[in-house]
Amino acid sequence: MWQVVGMSLLAGVVGTAIGAVAMIAIKTHNRVSMSAILSFTAGFMLAMVCFDMLPEAVEHAGLVAVLPCAGLGVAIVWGLGRLLNVPMRRYLKDDGGAGRMRAAAMLLILAIGLHNFPEGMAIGAFDGASRRIAFALLIAVHNVPEGMAICAMLRRGGVRNGAAVAWSVLAGLPTVLGAIVGYWVSGISAIFTGICLALAAGAMLFVVFQDMFAESYENGEKNWNAITAIFGILLGYGVISMIAHG
Repeated sequence: MWQVVGMSLLAGVVGTAIGAVAMIAIKTHNRVSMSAILSFTAGFMLAMVCFDMLPEAVEHAGLVAVLPCAGLGVAIVWGLGRLLNVPMRRYLKDDGGAGRMRAAAMLLILAIGLHNFPEGMAIGAFDGASRRIAFALLIAVHNVPEGMAICAMLRRGGVRNGAAVAWSVLAGLPTVLGAIVGYWVSGISAIFTGICLALAAGAMLFVVFQDMFAESYENGEKNWNAITAIFGILLGYGVISMIAHG
């Protein structure tokens, strides 16, 4: 049991924290540079969704189930945004897009938490320490750019460094809860895992396009943002391919 908890902490919390701390280590607060970083992390996340999460979801649940569930994920995050729009406007002052970035970061935390839960269940259900360690390392690598993305959005929203790291780590905690559930349940429903991944993929796609890319192009240099986003996609595809064939 403690091994499962430790592996899930490595996968969900440590990976996300590394990404957030790396983002803090980048000292610049220049809007053009921060927009380029946001584009890069958005591109990396887009690669994760298209080349990793959706294919895995199809493998578990089938294309017929995955496509509508991904659309439902988009609708859930859009609905949450509309539902929270008024209280967030009242609580967050929109100083040059900062309030919108903080609100978008919260939605991204929800989306990443949704996708981390079934991954934690997989860690808990695996038989043998070697498989758990390998899968936990894979998820930890995936969570680094997610931590960078959350931290970048929070920094752009004026959140202090310590709080930005704490919020980023919060997105990884559902991995631990999922691992405990998976451990006690003795086996995972493949269809359930695929549906959860599809829901999370749709949610993350909405945040990437609606908030991350929109914010980076609004405040940055368009050509530079395009280049960094493309490099993010290519690097994400490369990392996923190397891990898949490793």
